[in-house]
Amino acid sequence: MLFIPLLLTALLADALPPPGRYFVKNVLTGQVIDDSGAFASPGNPVCTEHVAAMATFTHPRQIITFANGNAPNQMWDITLLATLGESGFYTFSCFFPPLQIYTAGAAGSGLTGEPFPSVFNVTAPVAGLPTYTRRRLTVPLTPLAVTSTVSGDQQLSLQPLNLANPAQQWEFMSAS
Repeated sequence: MLFIPLLLTALLADALPPPGRYFVKNVLTGQVIDDSGAFASPGNPVCTEHVAAMATFTHPRQIITFANGNAPNQMWDITLLATLGESGFYTFSCFFPPLQIYTAGAAGSGLTGEPFPSVFNVTAPVAGLPTYTRRRLTVPLTPLAVTSTVSGDQQLSLQPLNLANPAQQWEFMSAS
């Protein structure tokens, strides 16, 4: 019976991604969040792109190995500001260039890289799936979620939250 509390503790401790460096992959497209073109100019679009330097994924912890170790504009340092139940409030800072993900917070608005961040709610995992997969990025106090286009390769935008939409589901994969 001792293993049950240990198992529950492990599951609860793994409920939110800890602060650190991640690739954030869209479930629908398989592409990761990217500072488009790695430009350091404020207002640059934040989009999804194919992983530039990835050789393998390993489940269940999403370990990544690199072909050349160079995809800094696809690596995001996430900072946990607060938690609320199984959700957490985070900011996302690009490893390089030094920009943070920002949104105006209105439906249809695109995400951009800016010198100042927006706060995003990283929700609890989609029911029935392992805790490291399929989270949603929402804007606090709104019904809006970060959404990829069906094909990817375009600027991310805020759209009304749709729990069944895989374009609004994200996986956090350690990049460190």
